[in-house]
Amino acid sequence: MLERKHLESAFTYKSGRPPEDLLKEKNIKKIYPLASNENYLGPSKKAIEAIINYSKDIHLYPDTICSSLKEKLSKKFELPQENIIIGAGSSEIISMLYTAFVELDETILMPNPSFMLYKVLAKFMNLNIESYDLNEDFTYNIDEIIAKNKPKTKIIVVVSPNNPTGTIITKNQLERLLTNLRDDQILCLDEAYIEFNDSKEHYGNLIPRINEKNIVLIRTFSKIYALAGMRVGYAFAKKQIIDSLLKVLKPFTISSLTEQAAIASLDDDEFVNNTINLVKEAKRFVYDELDKMNIDYVKGFGNFVFIKTQDVETITQNLLNLGIVVRPTKQFGYEQAIRITYGDFEANSAFINALKENLKYISLKN
Repeated sequence: MLERKHLESAFTYKSGRPPEDLLKEKNIKKIYPLASNENYLGPSKKAIEAIINYSKDIHLYPDTICSSLKEKLSKKFELPQENIIIGAGSSEIISMLYTAFVELDETILMPNPSFMLYKVLAKFMNLNIESYDLNEDFTYNIDEIIAKNKPKTKIIVVVSPNNPTGTIITKNQLERLLTNLRDDQILCLDEAYIEFNDSKEHYGNLIPRINEKNIVLIRTFSKIYALAGMRVGYAFAKKQIIDSLLKVLKPFTISSLTEQAAIASLDDDEFVNNTINLVKEAKRFVYDELDKMNIDYVKGFGNFVFIKTQDVETITQNLLNLGIVVRPTKQFGYEQAIRITYGDFEANSAFINALKENLKYISLKN
């Protein structure tokens, strides 16, 4: 057998298909790509200008540690550069975290349902996984996490807002978790959607507290900054953790154009505010329409909504036939639901109208 044995139980990550492929296959006039939580406004004009301006230097190797971007993040978040690391998307940072800290006899404790890459990457590396379930309403169950926190648990993963449910860990819940975090453990707090979170129960800004515990805050430029295709993420942690991560950082994974686009995006506050306002308006419209239809969904805090279904395969295919691309949540660990990214008014209206034609496949509130 050529393949390593542990890969028999691994599964391939399935990303969303390009809209142009679907247009050819389905022979329809327009596709609304609402499957991958991408920023519907497209990238910042400042990011595009930066890519054009720096394209003349692509014959040069990039800076592996992205010094200029680190400096920019340092100033924005008022944090020393020694507490920051850049990766080719949050996925690379997760991989580095596993590589640097998890021994083969140790375990990663992660939520279910949640962002599947934590599980996928652990499978790639033949690492031990244990899941903790969320409550029935998909909120975090801290008692469950504490009960499953064993002596061999090395990393505890929390995704807040959670993907695909949009639910958060509250301030009180997080404080309980931090109290129970041992000195030989790491809390990995994935904040990919934090800019969209307007919950009054949110734990707030943890950046000033990263030296109190072994906390790694992971963020991305893919969502609020609309650079999903350029692959750049970043993390905050105490110097000791960052130094270990730097030991396993692969050279040249982030292009110079990506770094410059990220730097320019950080300067575009107007674009960020426009994105947040788009999501807020979309959320109000979609929630109102879902309530009118008595649909069972989760009120979350990301740029997407989680809807329970009766027949996920049929509803996904029927919506696709109408040009609406959504994400089934099976890979996330929940069988009968779909996740839909908020778009502009046209896209959201098209989705709602398509949903009305397929209500028999959707779960309704009791």
